[in-house]
Parts: sequence; structure tokens; C-alpha cells
Amino acid sequence: MVFGFVTLAAYDARTLILPDKIIAPMAVVAVLLALGRGDGVDTILPAAFLASSLFAILYGVSRGSWVGFGDVKLAALIGVLFSYQITLTIVFLAIWLAAGVGAVLMLAGRATGKTPLPFGAFLATVAAIAILYINEFQFFTGFIPYIF
Repeated sequence: MVFGFVTLAAYDARTLILPDKIIAPMAVVAVLLALGRGDGVDTILPAAFLASSLFAILYGVSRGSWVGFGDVKLAALIGVLFSYQITLTIVFLAIWLAAGVGAVLMLAGRATGKTPLPFGAFLATVAAIAILYINEFQFFTGFIPYIF
């Protein structure tokens, strides 16, 4: 899964596209992993729905100019793979990472407020880090009620 997220991050950073050829197989593996660890549909669906609906609303309101539909699918994949607390932590950290990178690029004169950032790359990067450091991410989930 880490390799898949790294691949998605690199692909999105280069092309601003999150291909279904990568997301779909990862989603199948994520569902199988979730079912294998004993999670039922009642556990998998809320996190996937919550994460993807946040991005689907942004996608719909902006007509695809703020986030792409690939971000919606990637958020659903992350929701299937992780609990809703960790999913929200990933989304929160990805937003802050993207904002930091965008600010640095603007300060350096390499971007403007209209320059598109590959948000899927930030989501995928933080998700890969979450897989590698899941115990540390569980520490952050205690702050989720205070953030949202």
C-alpha cells in the first residue's frame, strides 16, 4: 500500500491526475485488508463516506476547480484503509502540508494564488507516512474532537 500511495503522489505531482488504474486495485486491497482484520461494512463505510463526502462537496461547489474527482476517490480509499479518526488526521495534516508548501512556493516567487497544487499528492504522502508510523498517528487522533 505504501508503494501505491508513493506512486499516486508522484503521478499526481507530475500530471495533476490520480489515475483509476492505481486507485481501483488499491481500493480492492484496502477492502480485503479491512475485512481481514475483522472490520465489517459498518466500520468501513462511515470513514470512507465521511472523507469522500468532504471532498465531493468541495468538488461540486467548485465544479472541479478546487479539487478533482480523483481526490474524492483517494479520500474514500484512505477512509476504507484507516479508521475515521486517522482518516481525519490524514486529511487535516495534508491540508496543512499543502498550505505550507503553497506558502513557501509563493514566498519564493514560484507560484501565485492561482497556481494549482496537486492535493492528491499531499493526501497520498501523508497516508503513506500514516501506514509507516501508525502508532504516532494514533496519538494525534485524540485531538480530532478539538479540531473539528
